[in-house]
Amino acid sequence: MPRTKNNFYYGILLILSLFYLAQLALVKLGKPEYVSSFFWWIQAYSVAIALLGHWITSKGLSKRNDFHLYFMGSMTIRMLAAMFFLLVFVLYLSENQKVFVINFIVAYFAYTGFEIYYLLTNLRPDSEKNGNEPS
Repeated sequence: MPRTKNNFYYGILLILSLFYLAQLALVKLGKPEYVSSFFWWIQAYSVAIALLGHWITSKGLSKRNDFHLYFMGSMTIRMLAAMFFLLVFVLYLSENQKVFVINFIVAYFAYTGFEIYYLLTNLRPDSEKNGNEPS
């Protein structure tokens, strides 16, 4: 079954739901110190940057020969924006900087990993359709 754009959005919602459930579980288990007070800022940023990256790479799908440029550009923008986001918050946060950074890094890798997984599973049917056998 070929992937659609809706699958991407459902995946983003699934990850966001999993983070919410993890946050809720930590609070209910009496470990709220492991959840940053900026949890929803981190999630909002992560979803926004994932959607921006998806938009950029979807533009690259229409230009097959230049797709790698769009993908690498989107990953570079994501990484630089993440560094800027972390820098601003860490400079202005006075407490729980480590918790904030750990929460952010976990979210960053989860959303980035999902985007890469989505692209790989989306491009594989196109590769097989064009006669290229997957390895």
